[in-house]
Amino acid sequence: MSQPVTWRTGPPLLIGCWGTRSLRLVAEHADIWNIPGPPHNTLDYITQRSRVLDAHCAAVGRDPQTITRSVQYIVSYDDSAGDRKAIRDLIGAGLTHIVLSLRSPLPHTGRTLARRRDHHPPTRGVRRALKTAFVRRRIGARRTLPGPAG
Repeated sequence: MSQPVTWRTGPPLLIGCWGTRSLRLVAEHADIWNIPGPPHNTLDYITQRSRVLDAHCAAVGRDPQTITRSVQYIVSYDDSAGDRKAIRDLIGAGLTHIVLSLRSPLPHTGRTLARRRDHHPPTRGVRRALKTAFVRRRIGARRTLPGPAG
């Protein structure tokens, strides 16, 4: 029986998969498991695959809570309420790391804001900031800063 990795130097190991044999490797070695979310895989399928991962963890003697559950979600520019609901459902299913995928081209508002910056194409940092602001508006997220200690 393979022993799960209990200590390793370097960055966390992320394995993206959904096959039964691949999920066994996640149980044995990974810190983070990633699966494509809607529209590629339904919430029911994702939760079923998560249960398979839990069973593999039990088989190798690993606490399934030690694996971060991650999903990639493709943001819809036409249905922000649907995006918020889908993301809440994914979080409710135990996925704690959500990767938001923004497809090009950005919606008109993002392109317009990018062009206004001295009539130059936006730099990578500006594009990233625009995407971040767009995502926050779409999913209703707010950045919170830690308050003073005490």
